[in-house]
Amino acid sequence: MYISPIRSKDKPDEPIVWGFGLACHAGATRDEIDDLLGARKLKDQWFWTGTNAPFEENQNFRLIEFSGKNWTGIGNTNDQITGEETLRQRFFNFCLLQTDGSQVLCVCNLQVMNLNHPESNILEKVIAVLNSIEFVNLPAHEN
Repeated sequence: MYISPIRSKDKPDEPIVWGFGLACHAGATRDEIDDLLGARKLKDQWFWTGTNAPFEENQNFRLIEFSGKNWTGIGNTNDQITGEETLRQRFFNFCLLQTDGSQVLCVCNLQVMNLNHPESNILEKVIAVLNSIEFVNLPAHEN
């Protein structure tokens, strides 16, 4: 859980609290990871797996690579281009791949910014939280 220093105009005395869940996809293949990320690279161009069409320029697709103690991360951001303009979001999709193991943790469509309020951007805070993750291999349970 993260408590944001940003306050709502409606409730300036109440902190904004947020969190997100991670889904484990042990042994996921490259194609499965691409599907979880919602993006696939073909011939130097990124395609949205939802439509198999290239990302549009106004979606502002951005690839993000990062790493932690014993994992590498791959993710992307893209902007919502349909729906009510005042509610459009920037989404972050990512997977953390265990360095010497088969564990893969992913999140799809995490809202990290309202496009009309760039000051609401929490992407760097999310990545900071991810950097605290460490995969551990528990000893086998003896019966």
